[in-house]
Amino acid sequence: MICIECTSPTDSLFTEYSNKYVQLTECKKCHCEVDKYIEIDNVLLFIDLLLLKPGAYRHLVYNSLEVSLTKFDMDALKLKRRRSGKPYELNISWFQKYSSILRLWVLFVALEVYITWVEQEQIFHTDNVDLFNATSYKIIMQRVINWHPIQQYLFFLVYCLVDNLCLHALTELLFCQWQNWGNNTKYPKQIISYTILLSHGVKIFPILMLIWPYDNLVSMSIIKWVANLYLIESLKIITNLRYGQILKLLIVVFIIRYLLLHTLSVLFLNAKLNTDLKTAVLREITGWKILINDIMSTINFFSRNV
Repeated sequence: MICIECTSPTDSLFTEYSNKYVQLTECKKCHCEVDKYIEIDNVLLFIDLLLLKPGAYRHLVYNSLEVSLTKFDMDALKLKRRRSGKPYELNISWFQKYSSILRLWVLFVALEVYITWVEQEQIFHTDNVDLFNATSYKIIMQRVINWHPIQQYLFFLVYCLVDNLCLHALTELLFCQWQNWGNNTKYPKQIISYTILLSHGVKIFPILMLIWPYDNLVSMSIIKWVANLYLIESLKIITNLRYGQILKLLIVVFIIRYLLLHTLSVLFLNAKLNTDLKTAVLREITGWKILINDIMSTINFFSRNV
């Protein structure tokens, strides 16, 4: 647990007296309340998350998550001691321990499946060109949209699940192993994963955009870029790394996700590539090699000067 103002470690967030009166702990370093969000309504907390308030992120990611996981570990240890003679009866559910993270996972994956499906159908029926999608991706999606609706939903569900799994797993790996962040932090991987989920809150807005009849494709593309900016800023708040370091790691994550998802999509749709798709993939691989070199050169320059 930490102070959300100065990030100094603290032993407790509040003191509860016998008359149920709760007094927030004062930070020994900055002399502010360690975590004022304990007494703040969840609606105001959500608004502060959208406004990228550092205290709101630190409250949820460090204090709230750590209290929840630590309490579960302590309960599991007590149960194990009580049943030490009968270890086979110990049934501590992994899903129960990470229930708060998993609920957000289910919510955002469901939203992303629906948004991705609607976006690709609009591109297919209006013959709009998405400048951010590669040629092979367009060919794959044109095939998928011609499938039965149930098959379409299953494809986008698997696609979004794999995409999110890659994002979380690769980001946790790079930050905790490559960057060596979180050596003195409790639950570092869970903190990174929870931060990513909270930064995706901005993705709720495309659902509201589907109500009004205007150019949803442009709006959704803008929201995607805004979500990426939210991710960068939220990771900056939590890890306190430089922007250049975060950008470098996220670009590596993006490249691996792109190559993995496109490869799996191609293998899933057709074991034998036809000529047009194979040519497009080979052309994109050549272009990506050049683009990756340019991006990494820019990021190295940026990281040295930021």
